[in-house]
Amino acid sequence: MNYNKNVVVFTLVFTIILLGYSVLISIYPAYSFGLDNLSIVADVVRVKSVDSSAIQQKQDSVNKIATTAVADAPTGPKDIKKYLLSKTITSFSTDNTVAALPQTMRKLYALKQSKKGKVRIAWFGDSFIEGDQLTKTFRKQMQQFFGGYGVGFVPVTSVTVDGFRTTVSQKWTGDWIEENFKNKELTRPLFLSGRLYYTGNGSVTIKDHTLDKDSTQRLEKSLICGAGSAAITVNGQGRQFAAPKRLNRLMLDSSTNHSITLGVQNNQLPVYGISLEPQNGVVVDNFSFRGISGEELGKLDTSFIRAVQEQNPYDLVVLEYGVNVLYRPDNTDFAWHKRNMMKVLQKLRAAFPNTEFLIVSTSDRGFRYGEEARSAVGIDNLVRTQAEMAFDNGMAFYNMFASMGGAGTIVRWADSVPTLAGHDYVHPNGRGAEILGNLFFTSFMNDYEKANNPAAPKAQPQPATTPTVAPVAQPTVGTVAEKAIAKPALNHYTKTNYGSIIDKRTGIEWMVAEDKDYTWDEARQWAANLTSGGGHWALPTINQIITLYDTTSTAGQGFVYTDGKNYPAKINSVFSKIGHGSWVWSAQEVDSVKAYTVNLNLNRRIKSLKNKASYPIRVFAVKKTDPLKTDPQ
Repeated sequence: MNYNKNVVVFTLVFTIILLGYSVLISIYPAYSFGLDNLSIVADVVRVKSVDSSAIQQKQDSVNKIATTAVADAPTGPKDIKKYLLSKTITSFSTDNTVAALPQTMRKLYALKQSKKGKVRIAWFGDSFIEGDQLTKTFRKQMQQFFGGYGVGFVPVTSVTVDGFRTTVSQKWTGDWIEENFKNKELTRPLFLSGRLYYTGNGSVTIKDHTLDKDSTQRLEKSLICGAGSAAITVNGQGRQFAAPKRLNRLMLDSSTNHSITLGVQNNQLPVYGISLEPQNGVVVDNFSFRGISGEELGKLDTSFIRAVQEQNPYDLVVLEYGVNVLYRPDNTDFAWHKRNMMKVLQKLRAAFPNTEFLIVSTSDRGFRYGEEARSAVGIDNLVRTQAEMAFDNGMAFYNMFASMGGAGTIVRWADSVPTLAGHDYVHPNGRGAEILGNLFFTSFMNDYEKANNPAAPKAQPQPATTPTVAPVAQPTVGTVAEKAIAKPALNHYTKTNYGSIIDKRTGIEWMVAEDKDYTWDEARQWAANLTSGGGHWALPTINQIITLYDTTSTAGQGFVYTDGKNYPAKINSVFSKIGHGSWVWSAQEVDSVKAYTVNLNLNRRIKSLKNKASYPIRVFAVKKTDPLKTDPQ
């Protein structure tokens, strides 16, 4: 009797444990450990036969969403291993000449030619892009090249401290009630930002800092709100708008003023934010939400997103998540995340049927393992998982992890002087985010060239985990290294107000010395003594110097060799101070009497005497934190 009683108790307790565990993993999938669902009564339950045609019909509908949403999406053979490519936006096509985002790129080309219309890009992410980090650099570059101005969408409030976001400032007063991704119950659909606001007595002032102070360009400022009576004030003046639709875009002001003050007197009106944008040009909206994995986008209402598209049509959606998925140091299996995200991606694809999608992988993320800080052990697996999600849904992919330098980068960035990232080993600071933004813009423009100039020479990206450049030693005409940098398609150099030159392709900042001969020690001393831009200058590495080699340009007069021929440096004319030289000192020593130079006429690495003062060797300096520091030995 006692034995039977124990069996009953054990069975009840074990059943309760199983039920509790099933509830737990439904709420927190991370704890599922990749287990499959089982039925403890499977052997005694008669299973009805399944209609295979119904399954096929459902699968066909999903495939239709994934493959026919964008009419001119890349077709042909695909290879999942393309995700390993650094500094490349890929559609996984085995044809490297095929653009990954053809529809977006053609719209941008049309905008560039006509200077009419708008191209909208929505960039979703977590705290990695909070404060407009990375996106502000990308937006600035895009608007400079294709036209446009303005910061884009701005929510009513911000979780960041005042001054952290440099592209916009905002102040709000009154009682604003916020609903967001974290709320279990919602009164109205959330906007793409994951937020909505109500107030009966609140106001908000937003100022756009992306325009020059003396700009005369007209900035359109529009209220994005839900249905209701829009009883508001604009810059202190009472206004009444009709807002009958689920999503309304109400023009508040179109003027050269860079700021606007909005007051709302209806606590039933769903307020989403204000968009500050150009009359024509590129609009890049930053939709950051701290602490999410991307799965929260599943809370967005599909029919509401379609209403958004009617008023605010997006041409490209960028999804950048990952650091909050990799929240434990030992995480290596992300199948649970893929299962959840596949549903989200299919939902978004259905809601944005004519929009292209780009998944940006997680960046490098570090943890402390014992006494050592290093990249998370599961980061390669997470990047692969994210690539599979893009591959399976017919979306483009960009490997941010590889592009920023791969394993160990975030630790190096945090320990560099000045720093490029915080010691949480997750978030880049402003300097680091700018490098990432420039790297992404370069990759984006490479895809633009593929779509709009198929005959142009293409850089052959390398599936590397460190930002390396092909070796310099005696290249022949037509090598990958030469094709990659020989014919820049656009003016990618910009000068600062203190005389330096920034290469927007690589993020490297250059300073050029006086046009005269230097010994190696003199060159090092000159670079170390520079104070411009806050100092921290040094001689460049070999890899940094060869990024300047350009067969289409020459700077200065060059030098006359014993054969009587002139040998100018093959480098953009923006570096005209190089004058008579074509050799450039590098920071890399050979031994106590020699150091490496790079000959920018021949594109060769040369061993030169350090004390060779009467030879046309010139001097450049770079910021110590600039990328591309790894040199071939």
